[in-house]
Amino acid sequence: MKLTLITDNELTPQLRHVRKWLSAAAELRASLYEHDGYPFDPLGLSETATVGFLAAAAGRADLYALTEYPELECRRSNGSRLGRCDLWVASDDESLHWMVEFKVCWYRPRSQKDTLWKRMEEAIECAKTRSSKEADERWACTVFGPNEDWSSLTSADRKKWKSPGLITELGQEKVDLAFRVDGAAGPVFLLFKRVKRGASAPKQKSRQQPDRKLALNAA
Repeated sequence: MKLTLITDNELTPQLRHVRKWLSAAAELRASLYEHDGYPFDPLGLSETATVGFLAAAAGRADLYALTEYPELECRRSNGSRLGRCDLWVASDDESLHWMVEFKVCWYRPRSQKDTLWKRMEEAIECAKTRSSKEADERWACTVFGPNEDWSSLTSADRKKWKSPGLITELGQEKVDLAFRVDGAAGPVFLLFKRVKRGASAPKQKSRQQPDRKLALNAA
């Protein structure tokens, strides 16, 4: 198990908490994958499983974490809540207080860089829809892991994969925080992008109702 920082964008003192959090995740991942009874990669199952696993790791790192966190401050006119965030995470000293929206992406040997970045953009757009009143900061995170082909390959074949290098470049060029987790299950990357305060997703245009006469004539 090895946790490598790719970029941090001067996130002190938050970096201390995030490093401890993801170190706990890396150790727990290795323990589950190397388990004698039922080994599996908790970061290779689904988005829901990934978020739940990272919440469990946050607890091991002495952080508070809640999945599917409901937006308590903002409500619709009828009193219902606007939405839920994938993960709310905070530190006891209040230096870290985040709402995080996640996406997962299983990369192939030669995934296109633009295709990989699109998954990050999707997470960013989701994070923009969250209320900035719920936490000090809103973050988008995409977890990149190897697809199922990885486990059946030799070490020589794995070294030919180009995608890990491309994801590392994205981590260096386009995000605020990025880590690589190495281990027997293969390299996983966690790329984090901070959503600026005030940024929001574009409003969707309302669908126009079809002209009834035209619809009848077409029928």
